[in-house]
Amino acid sequence: MNSKVLENFNITKVTPDPEGGQIMKDSDGNPTGILTDNARALVVLPPPTEMDKVTYLKAALKYIVRFGLTTVVDMGNDYSVIQIFKQLVDNGEVPIRISA
Repeated sequence: MNSKVLENFNITKVTPDPEGGQIMKDSDGNPTGILTDNARALVVLPPPTEMDKVTYLKAALKYIVRFGLTTVVDMGNDYSVIQIFKQLVDNGEVPIRISA
């Protein structure tokens, strides 16, 4: 996490480590931004919107193509992401084969 995230979630040098987790700190006791295990639950980010997912998928596809990949297998998506993939395919915006 960067300093802005730590500030927004009130994670400071006096914030105790939660049970089963650790807020990594520097030699002065200031949080470094690394939250391990259960400490990650101290930062709850809103889920991505559908528009965020479209933006992320388009950026990922653009990145993948740069390396000459022609096919990817993506086994970790929920139904909403698969629907976005279908929409992008229908719009001719998917330059590779995807098995999801």
